[in-house]
Amino acid sequence: MSNASESKVLAPASPKQAAFLRALGDDDPSSSDIVLFGGAAGSGKSYLGVLAFLRWVTRPDMSQFRGVIVRRTMTQVTGPGGIAETGQEIFQEFGAVWRSKDAKFVFPNKATIVCKGCEQEKDKHNFQGWQVSVFLADEAQQFEESQITYFISRMRTSAPMTPKMILTANPQADSYLRKWLEDAGYLDEEGFPRKDMDGVRTWFVRMGNDMVWAKTQEELYEKFGPDCGPMSFVFFPATCEDNPVLLSRDKTYIFKLQSLPRVEKMRLLHGNWFVREESSGYFKRDWVKPVVYHEQQFVSFVRSWDIAGSLPSEMNPRVDWTAGVLLGRTKEGRYVIIDVVRFQARYGEVMKRIAETALLDPEGTKVTIPRDPAAAGKVAAGEQIKYLHGEGVTNVSVMQVGNKSKVVRFQPFAVAAEHGLVDYIQGPWNEAYFNELEAYDGSRRCTDDQLDATSDSYSALATKRTLPSILGGLQAGSITTKSTLPSFS
Repeated sequence: MSNASESKVLAPASPKQAAFLRALGDDDPSSSDIVLFGGAAGSGKSYLGVLAFLRWVTRPDMSQFRGVIVRRTMTQVTGPGGIAETGQEIFQEFGAVWRSKDAKFVFPNKATIVCKGCEQEKDKHNFQGWQVSVFLADEAQQFEESQITYFISRMRTSAPMTPKMILTANPQADSYLRKWLEDAGYLDEEGFPRKDMDGVRTWFVRMGNDMVWAKTQEELYEKFGPDCGPMSFVFFPATCEDNPVLLSRDKTYIFKLQSLPRVEKMRLLHGNWFVREESSGYFKRDWVKPVVYHEQQFVSFVRSWDIAGSLPSEMNPRVDWTAGVLLGRTKEGRYVIIDVVRFQARYGEVMKRIAETALLDPEGTKVTIPRDPAAAGKVAAGEQIKYLHGEGVTNVSVMQVGNKSKVVRFQPFAVAAEHGLVDYIQGPWNEAYFNELEAYDGSRRCTDDQLDATSDSYSALATKRTLPSILGGLQAGSITTKSTLPSFS
């Protein structure tokens, strides 16, 4: 996009921007149902996303066109400098009327574009029954995956066109988009966009809550049958260098990005999807180091479980995980994170897998399960232990959760790690485990299943504990702490 000195020119300002706009048509090799543009700061993604609507709203045969521009909050849409103002700047040139009461653009051909927020996950249901010709989800990494997939279900239209979804985004390692791009093959092993996949169309089907990706439709038809309904997807990674208008207006912009801290520079200048913000939480993976299992002289093992018993669904896509963390203590008094098991399943399958895992763990491993202080927690723990005994798991006890906060329970392990007393065994579980521990800041929005299991395993290893007796009614025993490590300041 560029502004001439005497007249405004609404057009792509670089080959990358032009390629993105072509992919929204129906006759380009990269033409796709879902088009993702951006991946770094200053690429002009929001402006270009709004500009893309001109393909449809200026046609006389598009009276049935219904577009939606959505951000996570309505303030982001209508606030000063928000995307609604961008729409007014562009669309007024084509006779559109902005109806502020309805947050809607109405064009001379009766095509409309509605601006809307979707702050809470449940707010996606406000779109129920809608028929949307084109969605623009601006800053799509800020949404939940379940919101975006619900929007996809609203992609249907009476207008003479194929429904489209436009996504604009900056990199965010914990976003569903990072997983989409990684699984679809758009990222290299370091998290940078692959040049050979720039603008290359891929295909997916959604099976339950999972995205299954393929290079061609035929692969998915062969695997899932002729009625699987594959959709196409394409990613155009763009940086500020793909927006020469910005760089000509602000010649220092690229230097501002270059002067950012390392993590921010990797994300916003180079478009890396794997780097994360420095955590302000209670744990850093730099505190622990990898060791070789068979070189350790272990004297005791504990695997503690944090138990959940439900599967994700459309009504409740974000359910807790069952997590089991195996820690070992060495002869030298060090603690080693040996293995982490994490899954989502119904209660019966959960107990079965706990038993199976216990029978595979090192000989003599103690197993602990959590017990809430309420009476119902006592009964549930008793039933769980009874089941595990029946499956041959006899070295099992309960961990009294009590009323301590999760932060207080996690502190002893975190302090031990910070003082260099914790190691780990390398395995496929490492990334998800350390991501959760680093991201935890004590708020309810954080996942904490592996964290809670870690707290219990460390507590069982680092303290002298009188284990509760089954015959004694599962009464919690006394705890005498051996560790004299300082607590958090």
